Amino acid sequence: MGIGLAVATGAAAVVVFTTTAAADGPTRLLAIGLLVALFVVAAIGVLGALECFSMTYRLGLSALEVRSGFSRLRIRYDQIEAVEGGAPREVSDRPVLWPGAYFGYTSVPNGRRAIWRATTVEPSHMVAVIGSRGEGVILTPSDPAGFKDAVIRRAANAFRGPRPQGIVRRTWIDFVEEADDWFRAGCVVALLVAAIELIISTSQTGTASRHSFAAVSILATNIVLGYTALSAVPGASRLLLGTTLCAQLIGMLW
Repeated sequence: MGIGLAVATGAAAVVVFTTTAAADGPTRLLAIGLLVALFVVAAIGVLGALECFSMTYRLGLSALEVRSGFSRLRIRYDQIEAVEGGAPREVSDRPVLWPGAYFGYTSVPNGRRAIWRATTVEPSHMVAVIGSRGEGVILTPSDPAGFKDAVIRRAANAFRGPRPQGIVRRTWIDFVEEADDWFRAGCVVALLVAAIELIISTSQTGTASRHSFAAVSILATNIVLGYTALSAVPGASRLLLGTTLCAQLIGMLW
């Protein structure tokens, strides 16, 4: 999924660049903004795919390590209070980077935090490692029962320090996933629609339409709101983005 996302946005970026190379100044500035956004999305797709394909769980001498791409979570055995099969009962929100990649950060109703590094939401394949402050890391090892027993043995024999610390440390991928998954998908679609509209208008008239400038500005505003003020209200962010996307399509086809 991540590679497909990178290919689609990368191809759109190449066409935008070639189409607007000889356009006027304002059109080239708009194209530069779109190119930056498209390359950011492509980079997230490539790096996210790398995170998924390279993810491993390693039982070290003093800590459980979750390694994936450029990220690493390290959970010291003396910080582990419990190891459970399946996801914690309080967690109803499952973060989705894309199908098959359940990476992200969630909060459970009691205010505690949980980070997912999973490839499925099937409870029988999950292991939840709970820290001293109730925080959790959700994993999906190939042998859940054997993995769970091994972590329990190491945690039981670990020397307990006087001041345990939290085990949850967010990485870049958790910040990307922080917004609603449907909102993120809609943003990618809206970005591709904006690129297609710019390509069509530049090919026909040699310059970007006023609607293209408005659409890109509104999309940028929606993205900022979706990751800040509306991040806790996914319905509102979806509605706002959906309205913008409909207006984009109407403006392009009118």
